[in-house]
Amino acid sequence: SQVLIDAAADARAIAGLVGAGSTDCSLSGSLQMIITTHSHHDHIGALEEVKSRSEAVTACGTDDEDDIDVEMDLTLDDGDVAEFEGFDLEVIGLPGHTPGSIGLV
Repeated sequence: SQVLIDAAADARAIAGLVGAGSTDCSLSGSLQMIITTHSHHDHIGALEEVKSRSEAVTACGTDDEDDIDVEMDLTLDDGDVAEFEGFDLEVIGLPGHTPGSIGLV
């Protein structure tokens, strides 16, 4: 599984990285989720295009959902855990930069 954190810019370069990374995955090399850490433009500039080219689920911090023009499939809050093949990501709420800013551990 692949997870993209912040589709910031240059959808073509992101597609290249996802394609190259697919050979490192034991089962499915496809992009499973795109997680947006906060709603500022420099973190979502390529989100719409990357999402349109994949079947990946989109996610962001709950309080940033309304500030992102791309529809989110799910929202994340402090303490949530996203489980993937071979790893988990714990969500850490970081409100302040934006209301729904999150970090991932």
